[in-house]
Amino acid sequence: MPVSLLLIDDSPEKRARISAYLSHRNPDVQIESHVAGDAASARKLLRARHFDLLVLDIALPLFPNEPPKPTAGLDFLREITFDDDYLAPTFVVGITAYEENFDKLRAEFEKRSWPLYRSDQGSTAWLNSLSALINHIETSATRTASKVDFAIITALYDPELTAVLELPWRWSGSMQLDESTMYRQGSFTHQDREFTVIATWPQRMGLVVSSALVTKINLVFRPRVIAASGICAGVRGKVSIGDMIMAAEAWTWESGKIVSTPRPGSLQPDPHAFSASTSIITLVQDLQGEKAWLEEVRRRWKGDAGDIAAPRIIAAPMASGSTVVADRGTVEDILRQSRKTAAIDMEAYAVYAASALGGKPTPLYFCVKSVCDFADEQKNDSYQSYAAYTSAEAVRRICVEIAHRQL
Repeated sequence: MPVSLLLIDDSPEKRARISAYLSHRNPDVQIESHVAGDAASARKLLRARHFDLLVLDIALPLFPNEPPKPTAGLDFLREITFDDDYLAPTFVVGITAYEENFDKLRAEFEKRSWPLYRSDQGSTAWLNSLSALINHIETSATRTASKVDFAIITALYDPELTAVLELPWRWSGSMQLDESTMYRQGSFTHQDREFTVIATWPQRMGLVVSSALVTKINLVFRPRVIAASGICAGVRGKVSIGDMIMAAEAWTWESGKIVSTPRPGSLQPDPHAFSASTSIITLVQDLQGEKAWLEEVRRRWKGDAGDIAAPRIIAAPMASGSTVVADRGTVEDILRQSRKTAAIDMEAYAVYAASALGGKPTPLYFCVKSVCDFADEQKNDSYQSYAAYTSAEAVRRICVEIAHRQL
């Protein structure tokens, strides 16, 4: 999340030096810098908005184009501290280039638990202290912004969300976020720590609606992890019914340009992709060898799945589009764009795009969907419930593994 900074100093050169140094030392922190060269200008800013950090020079002009007064900054600090007209900043740091009366001035700052630094031209120690404070502000904001640990998105209520709600995660009844979104809240305990979860689904399937839902959930709940669970079509010969496909990369197979050759209406593809969080891809690759867990998933299924073998968990590209595919020729066209693609769905790309572009802090995000058909003429609903179950079990295992690594 951005850190808002107000620099009050009558020296443009010093303000520029502070801003440049903090940007250099904190490259991963978005710093929103505002400046004022006198007390009058600073008052206007502090009446208008709240700042995370105020850096205040002690020798400060009262108005523009006036000479600085030796203790005007301290008087200004007293004013904004006790006057309710001002939006008090979260942190205040005083700076001064003068040695005279430094100990007395520092005692005045310390009464309010704020530090006062000597801003020597030849020293960077005070700048390093500012940099460390900026980093602390950003880190604490990131941690407190997360209202839940995990958010799980499905495309369908049944069988996808119902499979997630079968997980033993102390689910609440339905709760209403707004006029178009319902969700369920739950939690699980791992090593004596409780982790919070929400689960929700959109009004209909598809890229646009899924993207809007993920954006909404990200803004309202700021989850540390966003996961998509559900069913997908698999590429015959690469995967089997029930296999759990973690979209290492989600890409759009319908993107491109419609051209007249080699035949009218031909698609000249221009696919775009987002990758899952790297740490999740590594985690899933490690889970691929856990045969005992995969066999246990198959054994605990309560329904009828015939003689299907234990599922596999596979990290591979997943193609997303706005239409349901039930045509072998279309699958072959998709594979010509990305030959390593193992599955086809309608939401993974939207979940990844909305998660990646939803602002700081960026959550971890992944999509695991299980194969229920092969997107050809034999497509039917026979294995949807089983696939939704194995997908939910994969999400469960990945979430517990993330919790084990202490979010």
